[in-house]
Amino acid sequence: MAKDFASLTNYQLEKVQLFDMFPHTSHYEVLTFLTLK
Repeated sequence: MAKDFASLTNYQLEKVQLFDMFPHTSHYEVLTFLTLK
C-alpha cells in the first residue's frame, strides 16, 4: 500500500480505517480517504 500511495503525489492522505473482514486470519482490508492537493 505504501508503494501505491507514493505514486499518488497529487493527493493527501486524510484518514485510514482498517476492517477485519476475515476474522481469525492475518488479513485485513484498508479504506483510505484521499483529497486532491
